[in-house]
Amino acid sequence: MTPTRRTLASPAHAEGRGLFTNLPASVTLHPAEPGSGLNVSRAGEDPILVHISTLSDDVPHPAFQRLPPRCTTLGLNSGPLFTVEHALSALVGLGITDALLEVTGPELPILDGSAAPFVEAIRAAGLTELDASADPLVVTEELTIADDRGGSVRVTPADDTRYTYHLDYATADGSDFDEFSCECGAKNCRGKVTGNDWELQLSAESHRAASPYLLLRQGK
Repeated sequence: MTPTRRTLASPAHAEGRGLFTNLPASVTLHPAEPGSGLNVSRAGEDPILVHISTLSDDVPHPAFQRLPPRCTTLGLNSGPLFTVEHALSALVGLGITDALLEVTGPELPILDGSAAPFVEAIRAAGLTELDASADPLVVTEELTIADDRGGSVRVTPADDTRYTYHLDYATADGSDFDEFSCECGAKNCRGKVTGNDWELQLSAESHRAASPYLLLRQGK
């Protein structure tokens, strides 16, 4: 069955501070006409359709001069817009195909650090089915995208939609935190993760995936 296009029934709003800029930030998600797609604009600018035409290695913010970028950044006419992934994930997860994100400031608010506050705001605003069908994106072959720090995304054909996410905090964060068990099933799974695992004699492959900060602490 072909899915139906969907938008918000009324505007949804969220505001707070940006994670990387620490500046006040707000976003209003507006309903949109069928077929318009997901668009983003700063107040007073013409909307720009959200799409990835090119990938850039340029450093978008001073916070990323020494550390790898930890957010998704879009290039707008008036400059980059940081940390858009949570709001866009909420829209896509709720099946919204058409909306306008009107933002103020250089970044979307971080809120609690997840997509949940955006999901709650959108649900409170309501959803509306549009009188138009959406062309589904069908994965017909396996696709893998990887970077030189050990991060990767793999998409494979399937009859349903499932997501699996792995992040080894012990090679990304040297802070102390409570121990917890791990049952990921990987060949090099330690079975227990602790805040001191960065001190272990990790394999060369694991070193490649560790953050530059922790590699510096290990003298690598």
